[in-house]
Amino acid sequence: MEQAEDSQNGNEVIYKVKSFTTDDITYNIIVVEDKMKACACPDFTWNKIAREHMYLLRRYNINIAVFVISIDLPTPEVFTDDIRTEQQQRQQTIEIELQDLR
Repeated sequence: MEQAEDSQNGNEVIYKVKSFTTDDITYNIIVVEDKMKACACPDFTWNKIAREHMYLLRRYNINIAVFVISIDLPTPEVFTDDIRTEQQQRQQTIEIELQDLR
């Protein structure tokens, strides 16, 4: 693991971390103000989930925070008896229509 030169983007630092599985692959992890912001590995690029090499960087420098995506989940829908009854009626109507088609 090594720290690359500081980026020209202010507080941005790029760390190079070798792959755990493939010797000739090195990932660039971008750190801004001691927080991991991005990684060049395909899995992180696609899923936005911290990978093993990112946790290794954290062990190397405990001042760096591992990337965490903040997700605002929608409030779950609450069904009342009226809504449930309406949905059941729709389902029965669909079943009857399907029987008529046969």
